[in-house]
Amino acid sequence: MALVREVAFLGLTANGVSKTTTTTELTLTFDSAFTSLTADNITLTGADKGSLSPTETPGIHTGYFRH
Repeated sequence: MALVREVAFLGLTANGVSKTTTTTELTLTFDSAFTSLTADNITLTGADKGSLSPTETPGIHTGYFRH
Protein backbone atom coordinates (compact mmCIF):
# COMPACT_ATOMS: atom_id res chain seq x y z
CA MET A 1 0.00 0.00 0.00
CA ALA A 2 1.44 3.35 -1.07
CA LEU A 3 1.68 6.21 1.37
CA VAL A 4 -0.45 9.15 0.25
CA ARG A 5 0.48 12.60 1.44
CA GLU A 6 -0.99 15.96 0.45
CA VAL A 7 1.44 18.48 -0.98
CA ALA A 8 0.35 22.07 -1.58
CA PHE A 9 1.45 24.10 -4.60
CA LEU A 10 2.72 27.48 -3.35
CA GLY A 11 3.79 29.27 -6.50
CA LEU A 12 5.48 29.54 -9.87
CA THR A 13 8.24 31.90 -10.96
CA ALA A 14 9.78 32.46 -14.39
CA ASN A 15 13.29 33.59 -15.21
CA GLY A 16 12.15 35.85 -18.08
CA VAL A 17 10.74 39.36 -18.06
CA SER A 18 7.48 40.12 -19.87
CA LYS A 19 8.10 41.71 -23.30
CA THR A 20 11.86 41.86 -22.58
CA THR A 21 13.47 38.46 -22.01
CA THR A 22 12.22 35.04 -23.11
CA THR A 23 11.46 32.66 -20.26
CA THR A 24 13.38 29.37 -20.43
CA GLU A 25 13.03 28.22 -16.83
CA LEU A 26 10.05 27.83 -14.51
CA THR A 27 10.47 27.23 -10.80
CA LEU A 28 7.62 25.47 -9.00
CA THR A 29 7.41 25.76 -5.22
CA PHE A 30 5.58 23.31 -2.94
CA ASP A 31 5.11 23.22 0.83
CA SER A 32 7.24 20.09 1.26
CA ALA A 33 9.78 17.96 -0.54
CA PHE A 34 8.77 14.91 -2.59
CA THR A 35 10.32 12.83 -5.36
CA SER A 36 7.35 11.65 -7.41
CA LEU A 37 6.94 14.79 -9.56
CA THR A 38 8.02 14.38 -13.19
CA ALA A 39 7.69 16.54 -16.32
CA ASP A 40 4.85 14.20 -17.38
CA ASN A 41 2.81 15.48 -14.41
CA ILE A 42 2.86 19.04 -15.76
CA THR A 43 0.83 20.50 -18.62
CA LEU A 44 2.61 23.23 -20.55
CA THR A 45 0.99 25.11 -23.43
CA GLY A 46 2.93 27.10 -26.02
CA ALA A 47 6.35 25.55 -25.41
CA ASP A 48 8.17 22.23 -25.43
CA LYS A 49 8.85 20.65 -22.04
CA GLY A 50 12.37 19.76 -21.12
CA SER A 51 13.69 18.33 -17.88
CA LEU A 52 12.25 18.79 -14.42
CA SER A 53 14.39 18.33 -11.36
CA PRO A 54 14.33 19.08 -7.65
CA THR A 55 16.70 21.78 -6.40
CA GLU A 56 18.84 21.65 -3.28
CA THR A 57 16.01 23.43 -1.45
CA PRO A 58 13.31 20.93 -0.38
CA GLY A 59 9.99 21.51 -2.13
CA ILE A 60 11.43 23.50 -5.05
CA HIS A 61 11.59 21.98 -8.53
CA THR A 62 12.97 23.65 -11.66
CA GLY A 63 11.71 22.89 -15.16
CA TYR A 64 13.30 23.89 -18.43
CA PHE A 65 11.47 24.45 -21.68
CA ARG A 66 11.89 25.78 -25.20
CA HIS A 67 9.51 28.22 -26.81
